[in-house]
This record gives sequence, C-alpha cells and structure tokens, in this order.
Amino acid sequence: MNEPWVVVVIAGIICVIASWLVKEPKHSLNMTKEIEEAFDLVAANLEEENRELIRSITQMRNEFERRNENLEIRTISLEKRMDDLSTELRNVLMLQLQKETEKGYGNSVSTVQQNTLDRDSTKVPPQAAIVNLPDETESIVERSVGLKNRYSELFQLYRQGKSIEQIAKKLGINKGETALIIQLAKQEEEGRA
Repeated sequence: MNEPWVVVVIAGIICVIASWLVKEPKHSLNMTKEIEEAFDLVAANLEEENRELIRSITQMRNEFERRNENLEIRTISLEKRMDDLSTELRNVLMLQLQKETEKGYGNSVSTVQQNTLDRDSTKVPPQAAIVNLPDETESIVERSVGLKNRYSELFQLYRQGKSIEQIAKKLGINKGETALIIQLAKQEEEGRA
C-alpha cells in the first residue's frame, strides 16, 4: 500500500464522500422546510373547512330548532282543536242519547203519571208508589242499552278486531264519532257493573 496512486484515490473518495455528506444536510433542510410549509398549508385548509363545517352545522341546528318549535306549536294547536271537536262531538252524541232516552223516558213518565192517577183514585199508600218507581227506572236503563243495539254493525266490526279508522271508513262516519261511541259503550257497561 505504499503506492501513491492508491493514497490519491482513497483521498479522492474521502473528499467526494465528505462533500456529498456536507451537501446532504443543506438539501435535507430545504426539504424539511418545504414539508413544514405543506403541513402548515394543509392545517390552514383543514381549519378553514372546519370553520365552514361548524357554520353549516350551526345553521342546520338553528333551522331544525325553528322547524321543531313550529311543529310543536302546530301539534299543540291541532291537539287543542281535536279536544274541542271531541268534546263538541261527545256533547252532541250525549244530547242525542239523552233525547232518545227522554223519548223512552217520556213514555215511562206517562206510565208513572198514569200509575199516580190510579194510585190517587184508589188511595194507594205512598210507600207502594215508591216501590213502583225503581221498576220504571230499570226499564229506562234497559232502553238506554240502545248504543250497542243502534250501532250493532260498529260493535261487530270492533269485536272482529278492526281499527277505528277501518270501522269509520267502512260505515262512512267520522273516526272521532266512532271512538266516542265505543268509549260511551264502555262507560255504560262500567256504569252497570
């Protein structure tokens, strides 16, 4: 290894490697700086997109809350209207039922009045007249069973498991009226029990 050309070649290789190593950090610094700038740009873009997304979500939430509030107000209004109509329908049906009961009761009243006249003419003691009254009221109650008799087709469909909407559609009457008739019949049965 004493030959000078080997020393020169080795020295040249060392110089080339040294110069290459010295240039590498400079190139690496530029690349690192470019990567940092790219990351900053991506981060800025993501931050702007996040702001836009937050604005959109906030706007959608406000719109949803406004619509929800309007729907709640409308629901409350419709429920109140439905309650009013249901009450009105119940009153009309009760009035009809009362009129029909009074028709039957009117016949009973005339019978009671006739019994009273007969009692007065025959001088029946007042206790006997009181005993006759419960029989008359029982016949009135029996006549008021009319709901199930008057609406037999409705109750037949109801016993078959048909829904109130199906019954109302088939019979051509209002759903509220159908529900009310069924409810009144249930109350009537509970009242007798």
